[in-house]
Amino acid sequence: MKYFLRQKERGELRVQKTRATISNLLKEVSLLLPGDYVKFGDPCQVLAPGLCHSRAPQGLVLAGVVGVQEVDTCQHFQDGSLVSASPHSTPCVRNCFRVSSPDTRCREGDILKYGEPFALGTFESPYGLPLFVESEVPHLHSILGRSKHPLLRLSSYKNIYSLWRVVPLDHATREDLWDMPVPANVPVVISHVASNKNLALAPDFWFSSYFGVECEVSVHTDLNVYRHETANNIWALVTNRPEKLQ
Repeated sequence: MKYFLRQKERGELRVQKTRATISNLLKEVSLLLPGDYVKFGDPCQVLAPGLCHSRAPQGLVLAGVVGVQEVDTCQHFQDGSLVSASPHSTPCVRNCFRVSSPDTRCREGDILKYGEPFALGTFESPYGLPLFVESEVPHLHSILGRSKHPLLRLSSYKNIYSLWRVVPLDHATREDLWDMPVPANVPVVISHVASNKNLALAPDFWFSSYFGVECEVSVHTDLNVYRHETANNIWALVTNRPEKLQ
């Protein structure tokens, strides 16, 4: 009993750590940015609007996940934290990211263009330095998801595996739109620079987390019979929340 009380006073009980984690990561974020285009430095959500599923009637958003073992050491994201797609679409710390420069240059305020490499950094981290969404190119010792495709994780390093580019959805105008500004809230394809494969949902594979049921996300190009991307590869960079997306 004394040991239990000491742990409680120090905030070391698992239930206390879990509550702190949920409080840190579900803290709401304002997405009411003016402008029609995605800019470096602005917070945004990466939304998959095309999934028709009872668990996600409003679409899924990319979100960081903290596991059981991570809760014991840090009540926030850390290097190696998994990234999933969550049906909880209210803008908060765990599902908001910042479009970051692919190198060390300060690009804050510049408009992102189609085909331009960028990194996705977490909106907030415990040590003030962002973590970046990455996916390694599969190798012999890679840890794949249940979908047998490379998973997404958060990394403290910005490297080739954490770089992405936005590709126009319409194949007919894809070449014409290259190097043009990326509009906010418009369906696009997000390509992984290192592997040249697309950010993809795995809607057949769900798992339980502290935040509810989450959908697995990987890097995989999913094409239909016409060689066009399916709904699993379609995303939107949401910098403000219009009524139709809420």
